Amino acid sequence: MAIKVLIDSDITFSLTSNDYNMRAMARASDGRIWIAHRIASTTQILVKYSDDGGKTWTSEEAVAAATRNRYSVVLMIDSDDVPHIIYSFDAVNDEIRYVNRSGGSWSAPETVHTAVGALSIIRACIDQNNDIHVIFREVIAGEDLHYYQRLNGTWQSREVVDADGFPHDIVADSGDRVYAVFNDAVDGLYYLRIRQTDGTWDARETISANNTSLLTRDAASIAIDGDDDLHVAFIEEGYAPDIGDKQVRYRKREGGTWQTNLQVEVPAEGEDMFEPILILDTDDDAYVVYQQGTSAPNENVYCRKVTGETVEAQVLVASILRPGNHSSLYAGLWQRYNTKPILGSLSSSVVPSDYQPVVALIQEDTATTYSLHFYALDYIPQVRFYQMYVKGLCLPYMDLDGTKELHVVLKNLSPTSKEVGVDGEVVVEVGYSPEA
Repeated sequence: MAIKVLIDSDITFSLTSNDYNMRAMARASDGRIWIAHRIASTTQILVKYSDDGGKTWTSEEAVAAATRNRYSVVLMIDSDDVPHIIYSFDAVNDEIRYVNRSGGSWSAPETVHTAVGALSIIRACIDQNNDIHVIFREVIAGEDLHYYQRLNGTWQSREVVDADGFPHDIVADSGDRVYAVFNDAVDGLYYLRIRQTDGTWDARETISANNTSLLTRDAASIAIDGDDDLHVAFIEEGYAPDIGDKQVRYRKREGGTWQTNLQVEVPAEGEDMFEPILILDTDDDAYVVYQQGTSAPNENVYCRKVTGETVEAQVLVASILRPGNHSSLYAGLWQRYNTKPILGSLSSSVVPSDYQPVVALIQEDTATTYSLHFYALDYIPQVRFYQMYVKGLCLPYMDLDGTKELHVVLKNLSPTSKEVGVDGEVVVEVGYSPEA
């Protein structure tokens, strides 16, 4: 079962401005879902929020009409449920700007950075102290990957993270350490650098040793779980039998040690894979959302759940017409849920916490117009259902804890003993779906 709702029918999409795989959707502690996007007709940045699990949306203007705001829009929610937005602004020199909704209305834009080189991909996150961390690429000789911190409400000096890097994602752990994932502009490999709380950056850690050849693409998503372990979903090539296939891969950094590099999905022969979205649930299991690029414009969006080192069966999220034959993946709800699944919650007005993944997808309506849609997938089909029959009485049971166990207690209300093999014995039949 899936929920699908139109968010906006007039969004901006550019084949050259990375208008996909944004970090632009988040969920507040009260369940309100927020999403930010650019509008095509006026170049505004609009913010939509939903208090009923995505069924209806209220719109606000976060940034007024101006010169085209290109490349990136990042939305974050702080511990007080205040939304913050980092975005790029196309002025005489490209700028990184910032607004927030403190006090219930959107602030005037702050200029974080004015570029002297070519500004491209921007990513940001917010930490436990409501401080903001931003990474971006600006081509300056020997200084390509850059970082800013907004500490106690004040933007600090720019830091150089790496000489040759295309930023993919950034997160902060419970100790306010910052994790930046990027790929090298020379060798194409994926790397991690960690910024300690004293402001020093650790040496590079290699996430994968295969050459990706994706030197200019936002091809990785990351998330931090409840144990401060890092999860990474990314696109990579270099695996047999066809080393040119761009596969979807997943890897976890647990206790400071990189675990197995897992294959999530392989494209059809000669086809491409778009950048995946990575989401965690309350059990710290990962959901990797992906879309394959094919010669046909109508392409399915799929998800695979990763539990430990087990990649589960593929689940269909949506069938959607891709924008300009590019990726439909706009944003995922990457803030961790606070509640556990409740049996019977499917009829609730709020998306239950067992709905995963929750994503926003771009759909092409005409050759030049695009719309944004909200999808929430019920992953309960992955849960085992039991049916117990006693003299025609059917007692359904849902295996929410995933133990594959059914415990039955029978009380004999008859003076006649119910012994196996004699008259009056009770036979309990158990059926289950799906099969073990």
